[in-house]
Amino acid sequence: MAETEPTPPTNPPPAGARTTPRRKKAAPRIDHRLYRPITTLPEDAHMLVGHGHEVIMFDHAITDAMVVHLTHDGSSNYSFRFLIDDGEHHSEMFHGSGQHVGSYPLNMGSSPPFRYVAMKTDGDWTVQFRHLSESRTLKTRTGSTIDGEHCEVIQFATTEPTRIRVIAPDAEAVILNAIGSGTSNLLLRHQPFDGRLLVPPKTLALSMYVRGGGRNAADWSITVG
Repeated sequence: MAETEPTPPTNPPPAGARTTPRRKKAAPRIDHRLYRPITTLPEDAHMLVGHGHEVIMFDHAITDAMVVHLTHDGSSNYSFRFLIDDGEHHSEMFHGSGQHVGSYPLNMGSSPPFRYVAMKTDGDWTVQFRHLSESRTLKTRTGSTIDGEHCEVIQFATTEPTRIRVIAPDAEAVILNAIGSGTSNLLLRHQPFDGRLLVPPKTLALSMYVRGGGRNAADWSITVG
């Protein structure tokens, strides 16, 4: 059958209507006046301390896999943005409201590197870079368990598919990702959860995110088996 040309619309746009697509609005760039230059990221655990709005600028892209531990001691909204450039492209972003303590993966799985860290807060904050080896470990043998209250990155090295039971009885939101050569989402719920999940082989770590009671924290536990 011969191909036919697509039929043009029968109704022309009304007079004065916009006939060209709108340009996508560019993401707001970070304020250069807030820059605090950091020449290198030390090999050992390194903590940045500040208050309110600030931008940390490294002189090169940070590509090492690591865990970032964030705290915020304020009463209003906060955000921590890890940026590839000065505002156009996010590597990672963590945000919420009120006081917060939590650990998150950086440069692990499929996340890209970063060169800037932009804080927008109303209180004191800390950003501490750690090696994954400093995180708590959940062993893969049946019956092993770990529990917590905050968002956390946990060492969990699998060679084969491994079943786990996750309990977050008071969570308003719970997200669990398995991190290896990529990132696999295992769980995404906006309600309490009690169930079993299968962790894929070649996983190196689990990233647990929880929120409950109006804050970025809620009791949770993970048991192997």
